[in-house]
Amino acid sequence: MKTGIQYLDEQRTAIQKGLLENQNYIHQQKELHNGDIAFLAELFLEELLNAIYANEGWKIKNLNTYKPNHPAIDLADKKNRVCFQITVTDSTGNANKKIKDTLTSFYKRGLDKDYDRLFIVFASGIQNKKGIKIPPTVEVNGHNVPVAGSLITNESVNDLLDLEETIFEGTRDSEKIKNVLIKIPARPEQKLPVFKAEKYIARKALDLEGRSIDLTNYLNKEKRVVLLGVGGWGKTTELIRITNEIKKTANTFCFFVRLINYSRSLETLLNARCKNWQNVPEDAETYFILDGFDEIDSSKIEEAGHEIENFAAGHSDAHLLVSCRNNFNPFHAIENPDEKKSDEFNVCYLEELSDEDIQKYIEQECLDSASFMSAVKENKSFEILSNPYYLVNTIDIYNSTGRLPETKAAFFDKLIELRIDWERDKKPLTWQNIDEYGLRESLRNLALTMQYAGSFKISQRDFTMIVRKQEIRQTIQKLFFLSGRK
Repeated sequence: MKTGIQYLDEQRTAIQKGLLENQNYIHQQKELHNGDIAFLAELFLEELLNAIYANEGWKIKNLNTYKPNHPAIDLADKKNRVCFQITVTDSTGNANKKIKDTLTSFYKRGLDKDYDRLFIVFASGIQNKKGIKIPPTVEVNGHNVPVAGSLITNESVNDLLDLEETIFEGTRDSEKIKNVLIKIPARPEQKLPVFKAEKYIARKALDLEGRSIDLTNYLNKEKRVVLLGVGGWGKTTELIRITNEIKKTANTFCFFVRLINYSRSLETLLNARCKNWQNVPEDAETYFILDGFDEIDSSKIEEAGHEIENFAAGHSDAHLLVSCRNNFNPFHAIENPDEKKSDEFNVCYLEELSDEDIQKYIEQECLDSASFMSAVKENKSFEILSNPYYLVNTIDIYNSTGRLPETKAAFFDKLIELRIDWERDKKPLTWQNIDEYGLRESLRNLALTMQYAGSFKISQRDFTMIVRKQEIRQTIQKLFFLSGRK
């Protein structure tokens, strides 16, 4: 049986180790230019300082949650008039500059009226504690303002290792502090997909009533959303945009996952792509953006649908957004909002590009937009440009060759080649099971039919008559049809 002294000694050793490991980790991530580390350090210190100062009755909050990039200070308890600046600067010269800049901003914004004590925590360590200097005055609007001796002293400037002394002063919950220290190093990694804002065309979504909605706001409100659209409609681009937008919001964790990589289970995929995703702080908003449900292997797609629904039920506080093509939606649409359960999905559709959007994009990306539009009008291909995939590729064809194919059949044949190459590159293993020769022949027959009809549309009856094999019809519907909702 352990004695009280043995228990305290073990606790102190564990806390010392935890402080050192956290400080080293933060320093290492700073050196690796991890853009999230300052944000993570704030979350870490919010939990740790609340555990340390619980006996004083301090309730420290992250001010950046309420106002991103809050000036001068990051954490505060306004009632008890204490505040903290959290930084990952560690050289002595930079540390003294940080102290001076913090105090200048603090007095410039009149924060001395709300707070009596200021602590500065260098989460990545202080190289030379003896070299730290508190300036006696700071310049504010051309005047020298004295720094109150009661506001900050050298003892108020700490790194993580300095907190050990505070932790073991008086009676504190060392077990709770130790648990915070052990848990924090495993905070989630957030890897943002690249969003090319310069080529983005702003999009809206439509709910089941056909009303235009802002997808990010809709996700925040409803929590469970499935976004439908045909292939090449821009769903992935929209999800990447939303992921990057959400990440800018303070105190949020957003995980973007491509379901094309689904193999055994959703949790296996999350563990591989979003390390430590389970360790989100309790007060943080969590978002899971799952792209391309229809790209899951067909033998696992039903199982994956059930798993996502169960995942939603088991993570009721999280926001889930899933994208898939129209004919692969595994989730039931909510017909009556009053009967909706919290873990059921709301279905919406990505809105088509407007003629104005198409024209704007052409003018922006095409080397000779006037000649391009003349060629489009000549072969009557404008309607196919409402699909972003075909819009981008049609412009690429024109920019590289200086012309468009003269007939609809030749034009569609070129787009077929590009689309098949794109799909083959995305899912090489799945593509091995597709009758590519039969697919190409069927598509050419469809292109000729459209050429004779003078349209890029075809009726379901004619489609069934021309393409006899059901599996090829299903592949064509998945890859090429531009129909909207079903």
